[in-house]
Amino acid sequence: MTEGIGYKLALPPPRYDKLADFRVLVIDKHPLCPTAANITAALNGFAERLGKTGCSILRESAKLPDLALTGRVYRELLSAFYSADIPSETRERLEAAAKTLSPDDPSYSAASVRGLLISHPDWIRQSRVRNGLRARWLALFQDVDVLLCPPMPTVAFPQDHSPQFARKLDIDGNQVPYNDQSVWAGIALLNGLPATTMPIGKSDQGLPI
Repeated sequence: MTEGIGYKLALPPPRYDKLADFRVLVIDKHPLCPTAANITAALNGFAERLGKTGCSILRESAKLPDLALTGRVYRELLSAFYSADIPSETRERLEAAAKTLSPDDPSYSAASVRGLLISHPDWIRQSRVRNGLRARWLALFQDVDVLLCPPMPTVAFPQDHSPQFARKLDIDGNQVPYNDQSVWAGIALLNGLPATTMPIGKSDQGLPI
């Protein structure tokens, strides 16, 4: 059965036949990480073009799940996946770093450290939160058909071979922890939502957005 013998994919019919009938929710800001201005401008320009075709463009929804909670749970569970392979000396450094964290620290970086040291009961509890978030995201998609958001907070950047947790990402002059860039991708990945990316513009340097 590992080859998927007997599996069958039966997709439901599309909701609409015309692009103009779709309801599109646009999100251009994330509470855990800044997004570059050129990314936001390209996204909003694309949303305006969609609006001119007749699509319903929404900028907010009362059903939108907590983006910060979505991001933190995603980061903790992602980090937990790597925790089994952490060398003992690295674990000791992480444990020392974790002791300096405030219990109320809501940052994405703190979620990463907590995930690397997570206990099995805490993993179960975070998985329960994940299930609740997924239910809320599915409820949102009863009111909207498509969510438009950036897949990354910047365009492509130069390769950096320094230690990953020491790296910084420049976002319009703000030095942001390197791993924070995954907040946008976490929306789809945490909740098992279908997602795709597409080019919608170019930066001043000619890089694809």
